[in-house]
Amino acid sequence: TLYIHLDYTITGHQDGSVNIWSTSTGNIIHRLKAHQAKLTGLEVHYGMGLLITISLDKTIKVTRLSSLEEVYNIMTGDRMSNLRVLDRNSLAYCTKYSVKVWNLFQVDALVNRLFSEVHRIRRTGEGQLLVETDDGD
Repeated sequence: TLYIHLDYTITGHQDGSVNIWSTSTGNIIHRLKAHQAKLTGLEVHYGMGLLITISLDKTIKVTRLSSLEEVYNIMTGDRMSNLRVLDRNSLAYCTKYSVKVWNLFQVDALVNRLFSEVHRIRRTGEGQLLVETDDGD
């Protein structure tokens, strides 16, 4: 899997790693162990500065390019291929028998809003998640 930008090139590999190369020097700037199995997709979300990868390990990993910190890791339970960023808020990928669309904005908002320890999560009848944290939210 390959992504080319003016300043760097990002490659994904069969061992689950991701290399970020300097376009000007040709040297590896960073090497990430993103997944436990072969990468099957790699996309960069330009607007949010995110690296999104999928793998045969059935996970979606989202990494912030500015800090190289993992933002989240989603275990889908599906073997995935054909990863695409659709717009600012969503991405799509294929499984053997379907195309799935994820809303990144909702996942990112949920992860970024929790700044204290989670004590309990429960689901309401309407499909919402209620989260109890240290600060009482």
